[in-house]
Amino acid sequence: METQDFTRMPLGALVATSRTVIRCPQCRRHGVLESYRDGSRICVHAESVTLPGMVPFPTDRCEFAGPRSVLPKGMRPLAV
Repeated sequence: METQDFTRMPLGALVATSRTVIRCPQCRRHGVLESYRDGSRICVHAESVTLPGMVPFPTDRCEFAGPRSVLPKGMRPLAV
C-alpha cells in the first residue's frame, strides 16, 4: 500500500493528480480540496492506494459544508 501525506507538502504545491495543496479551513493543516456535485467538500490530508492504477482513498480528511456565499458589506441573508 502506498500512502501520500499532503500535510508535509508546502502550500501551493501541485500534486500528481493536478490538485493544489491548501490550508484546511477546518483544522488548518495542509491538504488537497475535493469538491462534489452535491456541494459537499472535504480536505484530504493523506490518501492511500492499494494497487498501482487504482483510485486513491482518503485515510485522513476533514469534512465541511459546501461553498460559502459571501454577501456584500451591509447585506444580510434572507430569512427562510
